[in-house]
Amino acid sequence: MSGSARRGLGLYNIPAHLPFLDTLARGVIEEMGEAGADPTALSRVTILLPTRRAAMALREAFLRCADGRTLLLPVMRALTGLSVEDADELALPGLLDLPPAVDPARRQAVLTSLVLRLPPRYGGPNGPEQAWRLARALGELLDEIALEGCDPGKLPELVPEEFATHWQVTITFLRGVVEAWEGWLEEQGLMDIGPRRVAALEAQAQEWRENAPTDPVFAAGIGAGGTIPAAADLLRVVATLPRGAVILHDGVEKMSAELWDVIAESPTHPLCGQYRLLRQMGAVLEDIRPWHGLGAPGLKPEGRPSGDLDLARRAELLARALRPAAGLDAWLDRQPEYWKPALDGFSLLDAPDVQSEAVSIALLLREALETPSARAALITPDRDLGRRVAAELTRHGILADDSAGQPLGETPAGAFLRLLARAVAEGFAPVPLLALLKHPMAAGGMPRQAWMEAVRLLERRCLRGPRPAPGL
Repeated sequence: MSGSARRGLGLYNIPAHLPFLDTLARGVIEEMGEAGADPTALSRVTILLPTRRAAMALREAFLRCADGRTLLLPVMRALTGLSVEDADELALPGLLDLPPAVDPARRQAVLTSLVLRLPPRYGGPNGPEQAWRLARALGELLDEIALEGCDPGKLPELVPEEFATHWQVTITFLRGVVEAWEGWLEEQGLMDIGPRRVAALEAQAQEWRENAPTDPVFAAGIGAGGTIPAAADLLRVVATLPRGAVILHDGVEKMSAELWDVIAESPTHPLCGQYRLLRQMGAVLEDIRPWHGLGAPGLKPEGRPSGDLDLARRAELLARALRPAAGLDAWLDRQPEYWKPALDGFSLLDAPDVQSEAVSIALLLREALETPSARAALITPDRDLGRRVAAELTRHGILADDSAGQPLGETPAGAFLRLLARAVAEGFAPVPLLALLKHPMAAGGMPRQAWMEAVRLLERRCLRGPRPAPGL
């Protein structure tokens, strides 16, 4: 690809030590402010984000950056196809020629019926409950196959003939299910969810190639999901639009082209997806420019200079720590004075087990409350650790705001419904029945104290001794 062609790409980044969404919002406001004092200018901007949660958070960032002014916010939407569970369909005339997408619940039910055809002796489900879970996993597999641009007909090529028999049975079953599923979709005049989202991405890219929008279009924060071929193609189109831009997270440190290629082939590296995206777009690191206004006075989030040395050095230090094996030679160059700002306020906790780790983190978060207006957050991909810390915080009277939400089955109402289902499934056996009756949400319309006295009486009179017959 020629250098002149690359210079035409609208690729930007935001440093890792700055709040991404706030910096993005201020840059958009600054960019649109240059066009004049038109109060509707911002509303003509379209911003593509990876998830709806990011879109909602960006709305709040715009409000924080408005400094009390009234804003007509840009159009913010999740880029279809990047998230199987959380994506919007783009409204395009070309999509009207395609069959409608199958309803997710209906797909789940039909796939469950197909999974039930496999006998248990060949690895099939033991009942409808297990078949439902297998159907959900099968649906995710079909979506991934579609989004990655793979051909389901090549499934048999995944397992050579010399592999174990159960692998051959699995592939044969998958091939039969896929054929039956595609036949059912054709009979119903429907289209699977994954292929339709790919079609939406391709249709949007084609539309913008032929009719480039005159209003700004930004795609922001799209990293790992951008490796989907159709999404990478659309992002390249966005980057080449007259008023288009793709805004990425900063790679923090300068690196050689060889190390960049190594990171692009290291799936565990946080920037692997982003580097693969750049490679699919035909871009190199030199094509990326700082986002609008970086370093300007208006971009000092929360009173902090945009060039905060401590945070910038810390981000660079963590980036080096995450390097793959090919980049470990960087640690041979010892620079204690250079890294000193990165280590100020930085500590390492070596806990003997997960519970001790959760207790320690909870105490640190509790300590943060001693400082007025201080803010503290726990960032972890380990959902079990997050739940443990939240439980420990309740001992200090603190209710943690978990941005990942809480599984329905672990809420009081969800636990009560699970106990009810278990009691019914086991014929109201003594143990699950008592667990249900003693749950705080069980009262039978009676005062709680009277209800518990009745439950204890039932336990002594009816449930102790020989096991009673199933049923009520």
